[in-house]
Parts: sequence; C-alpha cells; structure tokens
Amino acid sequence: MVSWIPQVFLDWIFDMNHYFDCYDIFDEKRIRFAKMKLVGKAHYWTNVEKLMRFRYHETIQTWDKMKL
Repeated sequence: MVSWIPQVFLDWIFDMNHYFDCYDIFDEKRIRFAKMKLVGKAHYWTNVEKLMRFRYHETIQTWDKMKL
C-alpha cells in the first residue's frame, strides 16, 4: 500500500465501494452519491468540476476516474 495516501481517504473509498456493492449502485450514480458524502476539505471537488468545465475538459464520469 502507498504510505502517502491518507488513511481517512482509503477508509472513505472502502466505505463507498462497500455501499455501492451492497446496494448495487451503477457507475453513473456512484459519482453523484460520492459527492454527497464528501466531508471537510474534500468539498473542493466542486471547484475541480468547475475548473474542468472552464478549461473545456471532459468531466469525470466514472467512479474509477473520480478515485484517481
């Protein structure tokens, strides 16, 4: 495991994946749900999305890309 990744992030990813598996949530809804579950400083995600749109980049549409 990579040591520079904060444990709180790894725990959040684990919890999200567990929830998605338990409730059989499809990929297109995973990002929407995960954004609702962001806490603390992670709320910067909305700024990331705005910046991507401003720079005419394709928005992130999959859970795997959001995790990266």
